[in-house]
Amino acid sequence: MDVIIVLGSNYFKKINKIILNLLKFRKDKNVHFLSLRILSILLLKKNMKYIKILMNITAFLASLIFIKAGFDATALYYRLGQMMELELDIPIWWMYLSFPVGFAILALFSIEMTIQAILDARKIEKGTN
Repeated sequence: MDVIIVLGSNYFKKINKIILNLLKFRKDKNVHFLSLRILSILLLKKNMKYIKILMNITAFLASLIFIKAGFDATALYYRLGQMMELELDIPIWWMYLSFPVGFAILALFSIEMTIQAILDARKIEKGTN
């Protein structure tokens, strides 16, 4: 059985039923997002809680690495003392400061998501016991 997937006003080519079962639509303010949910189909709900916790911890560790790299780049441009060639004299290192700040926000968000995943895992365990 072939199905035509509509995303907004664009038509995509036909996709067979097997692939369609792997796709999931989410509607958010008249915008449709298409996401693959292969792992959630193949794994049980009990196993998915561990995958979510692992993904959030991995995101946290990666953000720590990028925070360090961002601070190193910012420190380099701070030591160079270069200024942007605009009407305003703005140091270039201000622009590079967005990298460690952004990854610090990611680290905080991943901590929040890890805590939420642990709390959800406890709810699942209490529901099965």
